[in-house]
Amino acid sequence: MREILKKELLHKGYQRKEIAESIGTTSSTITKFLDGTQEVSIDTVLQFIRYVMPQNEKRMMIYFCLEAEKPANLSAAMEYCSTNRLMKTLAKLIDKAKESSNIELKQLAALYETLLRWQHGIYNFDIQEELIALRKLKTDSEECKVFSKLLEVCMYYYKTQYTVVKDLTNELINDLDQLKRTYLQKSYKARLNEIMSYVFLKLNNLKLAREYARKVIKAKIGTAFNAFAYFVIGSSYMFSEYDKTLHYLEKSHKLYSKYSPHNADDILNKIEFTNAYWNVHNINYTNELILHYYKKKNNHHDIPQLEVPTNDSFQLFLIGSINADRTLLIKTFTNFIHKNDIFNATLVKEELAQLDENSYLLEQMLLV
Repeated sequence: MREILKKELLHKGYQRKEIAESIGTTSSTITKFLDGTQEVSIDTVLQFIRYVMPQNEKRMMIYFCLEAEKPANLSAAMEYCSTNRLMKTLAKLIDKAKESSNIELKQLAALYETLLRWQHGIYNFDIQEELIALRKLKTDSEECKVFSKLLEVCMYYYKTQYTVVKDLTNELINDLDQLKRTYLQKSYKARLNEIMSYVFLKLNNLKLAREYARKVIKAKIGTAFNAFAYFVIGSSYMFSEYDKTLHYLEKSHKLYSKYSPHNADDILNKIEFTNAYWNVHNINYTNELILHYYKKKNNHHDIPQLEVPTNDSFQLFLIGSINADRTLLIKTFTNFIHKNDIFNATLVKEELAQLDENSYLLEQMLLV
């Protein structure tokens, strides 16, 4: 890998001093890295690769992450692989860290192992049991303390307990500022900002949702983070600005298409719904429910009465809208409120208002 990087330097005519000044290091550090005579920080390696061969970042970083020996580098390598969804490499790094004589590194590896198990099998993961284990953790490592709290935030976020998430986040912000390792601090902040962008989207605070999402993009942590941030920004404009919604959702779809077909399909459905909501004509609607929703909005008469075979709240909203079913829409509205999803509850409220439902009562429920 080092020889490939050296050839690329020659091919592009880069000067080591020029690169060093740009990425905040010294030309001697770059030389030691390229010659393999010194293990430099993962952050420096990452910045160097992004400058010289950004198109091969992940392939290069997998190699250099697995090469890491210093505890600080192993910690950063685990975080890089976790945020970039390099799960197989992360598993190898966790095993390597667990064999270390460094107690703090072992503890951090155990936390990443918890996160990895959660990502692999969320439905067989006992969140409450893991929360109890996290609170029992005793460590002198600031990184472990912060990452443990961050995992708590992730779990409460998944449980849609957004008040707890915001309280823990306020505590974490101060702790993050105390971290000495720049890469971990930057990456942990991006994780937290990603969570808060979605929390504020669901709480219908769209301005804050966009602010947090833009912080995620600015951090340049990984493709998955950027894809999600663009999704949040696009969604935040869903009911106010069609062009911006489409612009950001298409950016999100482009990124997700590179590594997550499932998420890419979800974004395509969001784009279709956006077109239907804004009554965009001459669109080939592939989602049957969204097609019927579009037809209903445009007073078509060839729309069947749909059965309700789903528990998915958004699908229930579409069926309730298509059937003009007040009871189903109120049930959907209540489901969204129960999940603290004020964003989608507001959409249902608007639909109910068109059916002359008591908007004052619904508004009061949104405020509770």
